[in-house]
Amino acid sequence: MYEVINQYYSFLKDGPKNTTITKNGRVIQFETIEEDKILTVPLHCSSNCNPPCEINWFKDGTILFGETNEVFNMRRNRTMSGNYTCRATGEEGTETSEPVTVTVTCKLQCFSMESKKLEIDSM
Repeated sequence: MYEVINQYYSFLKDGPKNTTITKNGRVIQFETIEEDKILTVPLHCSSNCNPPCEINWFKDGTILFGETNEVFNMRRNRTMSGNYTCRATGEEGTETSEPVTVTVTCKLQCFSMESKKLEIDSM
């Protein structure tokens, strides 16, 4: 009996497959967000895995240490602009998502502050 159960569970092992990055339930390739010192943007890494895959997040090809959850709460500041991928590692290997290009834009007040700085610098 134990052998039959073990074979059954071995049969169910699968993945990773279809590894993608989503935001609000939709697959994204490009995302432009406005800078905000308080709010974050949740990016989700999904992959068909059984048992669940181990997740790692990358920015511009560099691993984001400590980011191993399915959800990455990205800070909304301009230094976070870049290309993001997630990697799922499971029973049958590793799969990396397509890159998502995230651009964090400056709020209007930032532009006015930068233009005032330029005016002062050019005097």
